[in-house]
Amino acid sequence: MLFSRHPKAPPEPQTAPPASPATLPPAPASLESLGLWPRAKAGYVWLDQRPMGADTADPGPWLAPALGDGAEVERYEPLRSRTLLTDFLRLASRSQPADVLQFALRWGTIMCTTGERVPTYGGSLQEWQWEALRFRTLYEEWDAVASVTRTASADVMRRMRRLLILRERYTWASDGSSITYRVALNTDGTPPGSGAKPAFQASEQLSPESLGSDAFKALLADDVLEPARLHVVSRVNQRIAGHTTLLVEAQRSPQPKMVADSLLTAIYLMFALEMGQRSQAQGRCGNPRCPNGGQFFKTRRDQRFCDKRCRELAAYYRRAANGAPRKRKVSEQPAAITPGPAS
Repeated sequence: MLFSRHPKAPPEPQTAPPASPATLPPAPASLESLGLWPRAKAGYVWLDQRPMGADTADPGPWLAPALGDGAEVERYEPLRSRTLLTDFLRLASRSQPADVLQFALRWGTIMCTTGERVPTYGGSLQEWQWEALRFRTLYEEWDAVASVTRTASADVMRRMRRLLILRERYTWASDGSSITYRVALNTDGTPPGSGAKPAFQASEQLSPESLGSDAFKALLADDVLEPARLHVVSRVNQRIAGHTTLLVEAQRSPQPKMVADSLLTAIYLMFALEMGQRSQAQGRCGNPRCPNGGQFFKTRRDQRFCDKRCRELAAYYRRAANGAPRKRKVSEQPAAITPGPAS
């Protein structure tokens, strides 16, 4: 996968009210970790001079503990708080130096590991912006897939807005042999203008080799939901594999717990657990000709169809198969409608 970062002069620090956090389900009890993350008790500052340990060619400023090597450490367990994920998602749209500093004061740096000392290098502003935007693209695409799947077909405008996000990023080749994935974002999460250099961009060719031949063959022509789902799962697995450890603490209950090697890995681990929670709430529509993709998120335990339209269509086809008198067929296609602004 090709990722690229473009040097950009850092904006002046600003103080602004934080954006509203994303709406997320409550953290499950299993979100625990034996790993304790260090953060500088005296806080962090932005430096114009490259600090020791910075191995990147990115321009400044660079984040560092306020007291350098002598910074006193305090520790916490990041996976015990759901706010970590919402705070990091917020950085994808508000990533000025003051915003990043506010995040670091609460959570430490995303490059920080479970070591005994606070690292003298906390990352460049460009690194923070790039990682936040990379995570935002994956989260946004997964949320789009889930939203389209669980949204009733009557809510055509919302479905079209979510699908538009995916269709802008996933493009099928004319011969159906591959899918081109491409995304570019500014530091505030908006698409860049013509000729402008984005703060984050990624491109990848999705093919039978990258997705697996069986999975690729099962894709429907021009479908973007399943390719997006497979792509996000692949990228999250890539970020977690080799960066987490399963341990049991003898002094407490013998329940296995996950330990991530960095705060960024912990964020992806929380995302992976949320993906699993959403999948468990999915159901398959009882209408074999479901126009909504066949998958939906249940709003009640005994729900068999994704909406009223599919329930009526299923009854129509059942009567037709039994030779019973047919009522007027329910339209399988929602009425055409002009999409409104994205919500």
